Amino acid sequence: MFLHATLLQAMSATEQAGSLSIHLFAVPLTGLRFADAAEARSWLLAEHTLLVAVFSRVLRDIPGASQIVVAALSVIASSGLFAGPAHQRELERVTDHAVAAADLGDDPALPSQTRHIRAWLGFIRGDLTAAETDLREGIWRSRAGDDPLTLFMSTRLLSVVLVDQGRSAEAVDFFVESEAVGGAEDDPSSPACFAQEVARLFTALSSDRAEVDISAAEHVHEVSVRLRKEAAGR
Repeated sequence: MFLHATLLQAMSATEQAGSLSIHLFAVPLTGLRFADAAEARSWLLAEHTLLVAVFSRVLRDIPGASQIVVAALSVIASSGLFAGPAHQRELERVTDHAVAAADLGDDPALPSQTRHIRAWLGFIRGDLTAAETDLREGIWRSRAGDDPLTLFMSTRLLSVVLVDQGRSAEAVDFFVESEAVGGAEDDPSSPACFAQEVARLFTALSSDRAEVDISAAEHVHEVSVRLRKEAAGR
């Protein structure tokens, strides 16, 4: 719980967190406080190994707390705050455990959320086949449940994955679905607005860190702009 509270403080220190803190499930503890985004980044990087170890233990020993791990993994994975392939492999290993725990649990939203995280890690690693498999399974689960945010993010990412495989016609269909469930970007309660908050968090945490590769996030944005034009021209 203390680490979870500290992670929330790290997100708030970017001054861009907005609704992300709500998404990360508020806890009654304060945690460590950070003066600014740079200090928050330093803590996240320094404590990477500890966070991974705690996530693994929670998933193994405290199944009911899986939500906290999934929320934390989503922020760390999307922000790019892992130093190199070795740290990414650690995150992927923990995410595998999270997927397995979610499938055995009783929260209907977690299976699709954990698959989206694993798909994103596969996407930035360049494994489009693995990313597509997880995204299709997660989208199917999201459609069956009540999780418009994950459905929005997964259909958007799958559209990019399909474009990168030369399957633009399929990509437009999934992009249109993402637009339909995304809502208005200026509506604080919409998935599209939340996705913008994630993008701002990514920028804030990654700023001034040349070793953070933001090309994957930029690519998603560029392809999305192109697909929006294609969808409008139908």
